[in-house]
Amino acid sequence: LNVGFTKYFMPKGGQLFLFSPDYTEVIGPFTERDNEDHGELWTPILRGDELVIEAWLPSGGEKRLKLELGSVNHGFRGWDKVEDHTSGACNVDVACPEGDPWRDQIRSSGVYSINGTFACSGALINNTAQDQKPYFLSAFHCGITTGNAPTIVVYWNYENSTCRTPGSAQSGQNGDGTIDQFNTGAILRAQYSTSDFALVELDDPISSAFNPYWSGWDRASADPPSVVAIHHPDTAEKRISFENDPTTTTSYLETATPGNGTHIRVTDWDLGTTEPGSSGSPLYSPEKRIVGQLHGGYAACGNNLSDWYGRLSVSWEGGGTPQNRLKNWLDPLNSGALTLDGAGSAPSFSLSITPAEDGLCAPETGLFTVTVTPANGFSAPVMLSVEGLPPGVLSSFSTNPVTPPGTSDLMIFNTDNGVEGDYTPTVNGSGLDLIRSAMFNLTLRSTLPPGPDLISPPDGSIAQTGGAFTWQPVTSASAYVLEIADNPEFNPILYTSPSLEGFSHTPNVLLAPEVPYFWRVSSENPCGVGPASETFEFSLGAESCRQPNLAIPHIAPSGVADTLSVSGGGVIQDLNVYLEITHTYVGDLVVQLQHVNTGTTVTLVDRIGTTGVGFGCDGQDIQVTLDDGASTSVEDVCGGTPPSVSGTLRPNGALSAFNGETLSGDWRLTVIDAASGDSGTLDQWCLIPSLSTPTPTPTATGLLSPTPTVSFTETQTPTVSPTPDYKATPLRPIPLVEVLKGVSTGPGESIWEALFARSVTWYDNP
Repeated sequence: LNVGFTKYFMPKGGQLFLFSPDYTEVIGPFTERDNEDHGELWTPILRGDELVIEAWLPSGGEKRLKLELGSVNHGFRGWDKVEDHTSGACNVDVACPEGDPWRDQIRSSGVYSINGTFACSGALINNTAQDQKPYFLSAFHCGITTGNAPTIVVYWNYENSTCRTPGSAQSGQNGDGTIDQFNTGAILRAQYSTSDFALVELDDPISSAFNPYWSGWDRASADPPSVVAIHHPDTAEKRISFENDPTTTTSYLETATPGNGTHIRVTDWDLGTTEPGSSGSPLYSPEKRIVGQLHGGYAACGNNLSDWYGRLSVSWEGGGTPQNRLKNWLDPLNSGALTLDGAGSAPSFSLSITPAEDGLCAPETGLFTVTVTPANGFSAPVMLSVEGLPPGVLSSFSTNPVTPPGTSDLMIFNTDNGVEGDYTPTVNGSGLDLIRSAMFNLTLRSTLPPGPDLISPPDGSIAQTGGAFTWQPVTSASAYVLEIADNPEFNPILYTSPSLEGFSHTPNVLLAPEVPYFWRVSSENPCGVGPASETFEFSLGAESCRQPNLAIPHIAPSGVADTLSVSGGGVIQDLNVYLEITHTYVGDLVVQLQHVNTGTTVTLVDRIGTTGVGFGCDGQDIQVTLDDGASTSVEDVCGGTPPSVSGTLRPNGALSAFNGETLSGDWRLTVIDAASGDSGTLDQWCLIPSLSTPTPTPTATGLLSPTPTVSFTETQTPTVSPTPDYKATPLRPIPLVEVLKGVSTGPGESIWEALFARSVTWYDNP
């Protein structure tokens, strides 16, 4: 049982206790120190089916006491050994030897409840002020809001006391962890759905008796070569998981790199796994710094599937305001630190570097400020050193050692003898028996970068509305600028992107369909902006969508069908399909797409998760883009949270069956519910084509007599062959002739006019 007081005010000297009738379980006292601005108090769990609430008040205190019991919660799956509150047997207890190098970080992790119900995992996280402010990092999707943050109860050190052998029956049973160390109440400080983070500040300081640790963080964008997760699978006792292979940067639930760059993909766990309840838990780099928090994935005991963590590097700037980014809270000193080490309650220090990243164009000299910040009374001198600079480059510190708090300027020089490249040097500080480090990004170049090779949309293509522009990386580039125009001279320019670090960008500009546009990309580095790439031409083809909201009948062989009529368009080069279905058991569904005019039919979904036995995926709802190029099949996905099937996935049958057919005509989507007992609707579906443009048939007319004849190809200058009295001389090359005609301008003179698909060229005929 636990309770929530939606009004709580305890007068000075008063105490509140909760206990079981036999006094075997006692929680409290809660005192005036638990009075908060939000006026609420939510208690931790008390084992048993009954509890007594008792207030002790000084004389006259009853007039000032405020207690309103707004919630009583009873757990049916819970915390006694008699009941089932277990995680998978493959998980690794933090008490196991594998956890020894991570003892500090283990102290940082906690599990929490919202409104009396256990929800997710999270971790204490440090800030540059080193003031042990109780910031707790978790996940956006766990559902923390301004309204329910006061109901949060975080439990510390809930873990099994011994190491149960991973994979053993014992490891999959209830542990002996206790829940008597907790903090109640919090304030939501920031959250951002794109990278799925939520940051709360706990109402009260964390008791030193709980031995807390504030984890460090790393907001650099590099992919860690290995990672460790510390979490509460199924909100049960704390576990630790290891991935020994490099991670990648992707979109959520996708494998293509870098995608939209918002998530870290853990390919598969080499030891341990994650489960529901692990959400929000920290992901650590080999340097023992948080680089992200768990959003979701498909990992579980018995498989080698992936998990995705929201990137702390993306959460740092988030949506650009204090309410949706980490920067203001984790760097209150505005130091620009790229990394920060963790800290416990013992004397320690940390290093930070300003600026956190810089680029030099040889022979420029670089200057960085290293700040040494003490914590908990640390005062010993700190000796500084730097490693990882470009070969040939020299450095020096203005002050060394530094007595904290203090700073030293790091000068980087002799860059004209350095080796060009992108580097992440590390500044190390040693004092007493402590070693701390901080990294910064350094780019060294000596020449302008060339323009990149363009990828998508291809030259002359019909692109998807709202699609991304992509290009190949340039080794010597630090960033890129995309330009779009409606003329090949780029005068004027319709859109210029901000400086882009990635190789893909979706512009925020409205472009009209079936209008020719031109795009190019320039590369940037510390030496400046290089020449632009070649220019590609494209036009937009409109996506075709339907929102039928049709009920799906049970066990009807013909199912429910919806027809989409498309007029115009070209020949299909590639086809994707967006599918949105509300249904309570998606493993029942079969979805087929037919081009009625050609008869071509493809089965997009065929009872997800069904392998010939069983009933398939028991998840709810589908919101998916089906793409032959996706690495994961729609048949292999079944998430626990609606929509259970989401992201970009490969269809059951290949959509390439439609390649080469014209888009125009009628398209029919059929949804069949192959079992009874569950219901749903076909909400929306879209055709997302990439098309090729049919080659126009050129014509020629002669207005002079005798009529000339014309011959040409798309890539050659046309040859005009009239009678010997006429001679045509082109003034400039021509790409594609559509109409060629001559007009007499006087005795012995005429003008030949050529009309083209993309330009007009004049001919002189003396």
